[in-house]
Amino acid sequence: MILAFRGRNYRISIAIDFGTARSGYAYQFFEDEGAKDPIFRNRWPDTNEFYPKTPTEILFRPDGSVEAWGHTARKRFTQLREEASEKGYILIENFKTLLHDGKDRDQDGPFIMRDGKKFPVVKLIAEFLQRIKEVALSDIAETLGGEGLLDENEIRWCLTVPAVWREDSKQIMRHAAQLAGLIGEGTQEAERLLLVLEPEAAAVHCQQVMMRQNQVALESGKVIMIVDAGGGTVDITVHEVRLGEGLDELVPCGGGLHGSKYVDRNFREFLARKLCAEAMDEFETQWPVEYAKLMSETWENIKCSYDAVPNWRSSIEMPRRLEKILETSFPEVLDRLANVQGGDNTVIRLIHDDMEAIFKSVVDQLIGKVRNQFTALEDRRCDILFLVGGFAESPVLKQRIRDEFGDRVEQVIIPDRPGAAVLQGAASFGVNPGVVIARRSTLTYGTKTMMDFDERLDHEHGQRISARERSRIFGTDFSLDGCTNRFDIFVATGERIPSNASVTRSYIIPPNATELTVKFLSTINPKVRYTNLEKDEITELSQVDIRFPFASPDGSPKPMNIEMQFGQSQIIAYAIDPISGNRERCEFRFSSSY
Repeated sequence: MILAFRGRNYRISIAIDFGTARSGYAYQFFEDEGAKDPIFRNRWPDTNEFYPKTPTEILFRPDGSVEAWGHTARKRFTQLREEASEKGYILIENFKTLLHDGKDRDQDGPFIMRDGKKFPVVKLIAEFLQRIKEVALSDIAETLGGEGLLDENEIRWCLTVPAVWREDSKQIMRHAAQLAGLIGEGTQEAERLLLVLEPEAAAVHCQQVMMRQNQVALESGKVIMIVDAGGGTVDITVHEVRLGEGLDELVPCGGGLHGSKYVDRNFREFLARKLCAEAMDEFETQWPVEYAKLMSETWENIKCSYDAVPNWRSSIEMPRRLEKILETSFPEVLDRLANVQGGDNTVIRLIHDDMEAIFKSVVDQLIGKVRNQFTALEDRRCDILFLVGGFAESPVLKQRIRDEFGDRVEQVIIPDRPGAAVLQGAASFGVNPGVVIARRSTLTYGTKTMMDFDERLDHEHGQRISARERSRIFGTDFSLDGCTNRFDIFVATGERIPSNASVTRSYIIPPNATELTVKFLSTINPKVRYTNLEKDEITELSQVDIRFPFASPDGSPKPMNIEMQFGQSQIIAYAIDPISGNRERCEFRFSSSY
């Protein structure tokens, strides 16, 4: 992949950090590498705040077209509600996490049902990416002095993805980018898009920040841990800095679904207990804009200011629409609230114990994931821990990180504007993808194939086919029986994979075969031998259909090579005809249930 990247005349790297709660873009010209920081939009329409991202929300019209997006979506929906003309309009948010944990799926992947309408998540993402692309190109054109001064082929697009995502989720993101018009069809166009792992992007940014501040701080051999705590996920990577080369990943990345939105979920459950679950459901359903304002503005300000001191307290003014629901249908709730709040039922009071309970489960799980990475390092030291991402703004998380790990690292660093670290780092990564020189495989990957039957090893679990039958199928003589359920390992769990490395396997196929389905498999077991043992928990990762237009003219078996590249942030496979040299990129077709 590295050679292919260097072979194009890219002029600019444009990164889109597509987040659970918010999204934004940044760009860097190749000629500015090392001289200027990536540029990002710091102010979005219909808001007074200065922040590099806009809400990941879309408002759809009754006919299914997009009415508005970002901050404008919620503002426009509020206007429609005030005009009593919102019927048929649908506001959708928090759809990114469905790629990983969505339960409703079909052949196109996960989907959302709203008001009897089906919204495939891949198309929701594509709609949003298309609009960010348009804003980015417009802003860049203004910088350059006019439209038409930047050719599409000069752009390398970088799209961020969580490190904990599976390959099917990454492939859906790539498909969404194509639907959004970031890239076209074909192998050459596919290579114009990089999927950038969010913690790796943050690592690139943090390295650049430290190098500018103090070059000695990141001397060769230093080990850095990146804790990227976002809205939906936390991703944790550990790299060794090799000056003049790049970042070398030391252990497989860790993390999980422990982002700040799960703190929001706990707050929502707190309100359901304190007030009434039925009232909160009605408030959310009947007044979605007011509900969203409570959760994303009022609560967000409180969440980001809570510092865990014992005498902390705050109050939330009861939303008028929610109060009306309680007055009409649940008056006993207001009475109970007044009894515990000294006669005041116009606010919702929060004290330290409430907030501690709201934060505790999420922060504890996040801390546990960080601790796992220290355990994986074994005896190796970690010099610097960087905390980045939107959740890094939380005083509670900052303090817990320092308390838990301050004595295990030389420094805990939270860069200025931690929410922009991934965004800026992804743009820089696009200019120099070779900055990450090696990764660690989180799983064992391979294919199902037939190999020689080993009497010593395969007598218990191997599925045997006779040498005679094997010879008949492939049109050549075999002296040994075959084992049909072997797992051919391309790369094993925990294995170090250089970013410019590839793994190639040579196979033969029957002489009359015109089509072949190759099944790509994964497992956590680094020494897996068979494809059908329950203890190995084999997952069928994807299928690739390979077509061969001509049968073998002399009846001999046909050769075929499969090349897989693991060193980048996404698995890429090629089917190769070694006779003609024809090389076709394999488009993975992922199981919808995976």
